[in-house]
Amino acid sequence: MKEKSTSKLTHAQSTPNVHRTSDPDGPATHEKQNKTIRIRKLLNGMLAEEAFARTRREGKRVNESDIIDEALEAYFGKKTN
Repeated sequence: MKEKSTSKLTHAQSTPNVHRTSDPDGPATHEKQNKTIRIRKLLNGMLAEEAFARTRREGKRVNESDIIDEALEAYFGKKTN
């Protein structure tokens, strides 16, 4: 009978395509990656409206991803770019 493995993968092992660097200003810091998430309809609508309003206000395309990136930087308390 085959034994069932009880070891759990660490986050780093379970995400092999993530480029890591110990230097916060290293080349992987600015690399973009795809992430599929589920959010509430209300937040999705607010995000789309904000992206549209900022695009018009700034005169250049502002993506929903840009807004999410900014929000996560603020949440984690550091600027990464």
